[in-house]
Amino acid sequence: MQLIIDTWNVLHQTGILPPENAGIGIKGLCNLIKKSRFHGCQLTLICDGTNVSEAVSAPHISCLFTGPHKSADDEIVERVKASSGARDLLVITSDYAIIKEVKAAGAQCMKSQHFLTLLVEDSRLPEAKRTERPARLSSKHANDWKTIFDIDDSLLETIGEPELPEHLTRSTPPTEKPKKQTRQKPKRIVKRDNDVLMPPSLIDEARELLDP
Repeated sequence: MQLIIDTWNVLHQTGILPPENAGIGIKGLCNLIKKSRFHGCQLTLICDGTNVSEAVSAPHISCLFTGPHKSADDEIVERVKASSGARDLLVITSDYAIIKEVKAAGAQCMKSQHFLTLLVEDSRLPEAKRTERPARLSSKHANDWKTIFDIDDSLLETIGEPELPEHLTRSTPPTEKPKKQTRQKPKRIVKRDNDVLMPPSLIDEARELLDP
């Protein structure tokens, strides 16, 4: 299996590498890959510019600077299109223009953020638990290969929010809203006044009138 890495795209991702790995550069990236599940894969690091002093040369690793007149994007796309075994190529980039081109040519893709996350996870495992992957994988095992590397086989034509896993998107049954307790107004108690008492003098006069 061959990895073609959009080097600056990977190294310029933020918020993924721990502080001790910040600013690791090409050599540091290669060291992380050596300690990961991608150990043993053929690596081709494509870089913009001419700063060849940062180039790394080691078994299974080649580093190419495209120079002042060609972009790393164009170099990656051209390499994939010219390959007779594009299905065995894994392109590491988050550049959607590159993804669209190389997917159309038959290569697989993994976003830079996800690639770095896997490297960090693998670097924290004890060496005995690190799983080495075969350097080459036939196309008939493509489904197993995608499962191992957790690669999405579909290409989104438009940039959008990634879909959440099912267990996160599963709708929860609506909870019944607590019944709103209406506050009853206290009944107004009308206090009746006692019957008005007539003055005694008036009562006496009434009796006199009633007496024969």
